[in-house]
Amino acid sequence: MKRMRNYLRLFRHEFRRTISDEGVKRFIICIVIMQCIALFYWLNTKGFLYTTNDYKLFFDSIEKNNSEDINEKLDQMLTNDNIRNQLISFEIRKEVENTQNYEWNIQQKIETCKQMLQSGLLVDEDGYFAQNIRQYIRKYEDMPPLDIEVGPSKGIELLGRFWGIDISGFLFSVFLVFMVIVKERENGSFWLTRTGKLGRRQLGICKYIVCNILNSLLILVMECMDVLLLAKKYGLGRITRAIQSVSDYQGCVFPISIRSFLIVLLALHLLAGYIYTSVLFCIAVGCESLVAYINRCLVVFGTEMVFFESFSSNHSLGFLHDFNIWSICDVYEWIGGYRNINFFGLPIWYLPAYIFVGLIVSAFTGVYGIWLYGRNFSFVQTDSFFCGLCRLFSKKSVSVLWHEFYRIMVGEKLVFLFLFYLVFQIASFKPMEEGFYSIEDIYWKQYMIEMEGYSIEQQREFLAKERKDYETATREYQEALERSLESTEMLQMKYIGETGKYALLDRLTQYTDYLEEHGGVPFYDGGYRILLGDSIGQKYNQYIFVWNNVLFIICIIYLFRRDCQTETEMLVHTTLYGRKKLIRRRMLIGMGEILLLMLLGYTPFFYNVFCAYGTQGLFYPICSMEMFYWVPEYISVIEYIILIMMCRFLILMAEMCCFIKRL
Repeated sequence: MKRMRNYLRLFRHEFRRTISDEGVKRFIICIVIMQCIALFYWLNTKGFLYTTNDYKLFFDSIEKNNSEDINEKLDQMLTNDNIRNQLISFEIRKEVENTQNYEWNIQQKIETCKQMLQSGLLVDEDGYFAQNIRQYIRKYEDMPPLDIEVGPSKGIELLGRFWGIDISGFLFSVFLVFMVIVKERENGSFWLTRTGKLGRRQLGICKYIVCNILNSLLILVMECMDVLLLAKKYGLGRITRAIQSVSDYQGCVFPISIRSFLIVLLALHLLAGYIYTSVLFCIAVGCESLVAYINRCLVVFGTEMVFFESFSSNHSLGFLHDFNIWSICDVYEWIGGYRNINFFGLPIWYLPAYIFVGLIVSAFTGVYGIWLYGRNFSFVQTDSFFCGLCRLFSKKSVSVLWHEFYRIMVGEKLVFLFLFYLVFQIASFKPMEEGFYSIEDIYWKQYMIEMEGYSIEQQREFLAKERKDYETATREYQEALERSLESTEMLQMKYIGETGKYALLDRLTQYTDYLEEHGGVPFYDGGYRILLGDSIGQKYNQYIFVWNNVLFIICIIYLFRRDCQTETEMLVHTTLYGRKKLIRRRMLIGMGEILLLMLLGYTPFFYNVFCAYGTQGLFYPICSMEMFYWVPEYISVIEYIILIMMCRFLILMAEMCCFIKRL
């Protein structure tokens, strides 16, 4: 009892200390706001032909929600002159018919699987694929009768496919473990915990429990918030009906209701939070600083990301994809259908296997982290092999620049951060292929290649020749149509194939008028649009910029803020020039870090685009691209790209200057 009271006292102290921290409070507020924004953005980018209010009002207008009433209501809306009602009827009818035909859909899947077994297409009748199909058939044939009923199901579908809860919980765990474990090492209070009667082990257990409880509470709050928001927007209908009433969950093999599904969904989210909180706790216990903690997190989760992307579930090493820290984010894969994993040729049901492995890994990492936290570390810190190697090949110097560079990159181990970024870029590199959205884009590229470098007079002559060819082709088509030498369909196919590009003549004329007004030279600019943030390039640029910002913030924390935390910056005031000389040297190092991060981040992106689209037109005026009509004619494409990169460099420099100003 006395030991239990000690545990409770320590737990209350750690819980109050953690939850009352200003940083934790602000981070919780930011996470909740980000969750709301992410869910709102995700709901408004699904491309539905109806609004959430229309969807909810439709099912609210059906009192009993039986099939006859819904079909009658849909038929009335389909015959309505209102286009909006017709679109709603068309979209919801597919959902309703899918629910009404549940038994037929499942039976069709079973029959298809049986035909595959009887067709003899499987090379090995006792191999993984054959065993997987047999288990699939057996599972669905053993399903009991279900309470299938048509009702609002779009909100349930979106809730199961939304990754925001797990991503937010993961980010909160990363921050929470840092505040509970790593921060006490940085401020030196970790060594005071050795004075306890039973050492640090009791305190380590309490810290581990606090991290899991706080993360579970946040997941619970976010889950309830998402359910209430989706229920308000879409409605849930009768929550005692079977989860198979929802179209996306017709493959679920659990005979549970929607209410039970929400409880299971919460349990799986809590299990996911318990797994990555335990792993993060084990990682953080042996870290002396924030940089070491970030480095180890990047190595562990980066390796998991490589396994997740490199192997599929059907691969012989598919367990590296399925038993993965990133697999827990997609809860739909757990209960959305019946799925086996390939474990060295044996089909194993994914859900119980992952739960078992997740609990084993969480228990091991938690116990090991608590044991590691309770060890008595020596105050004497020995240099690592990397530090000794750097000292062996370095010359003794009194240079402030070299001293600061060595302290930051080697002493604080920031070099491993850059090495991981390099390895991550190499591992995640995928060659880009040139993409076209329509046949018109292909014809446009063909025209631009033919007209590249033409003057205005040459462009006019080229357009006149193309119009003459177009008139000739049109006349030949009319003559062939009158003679009826071929069928109308064949003539149309032949005409479209030969003269389809002539539909762009008006667009080419407008482009020529634009070049005559603003100056410039025609060339194909598909690759440069991606580089400068148009279409898919915007996603790539945002992704790289966010990564560079996060990594650079970590760098400048240890470039400037570390001295303030340890109060060693006060010693610099006693030098002849104060902190001016030191700040200048550190700013040079910061500039070097910015350049290195930009080099590692943008080089694969530029290489991919140039290999896919080529470098033609690199020295032509940027105003040749219609989206840059406001840029002067004397600025070329490569100069504009350099200017954009300089602006990104200056943004990171401004961040560093703002950070220095707050010191």
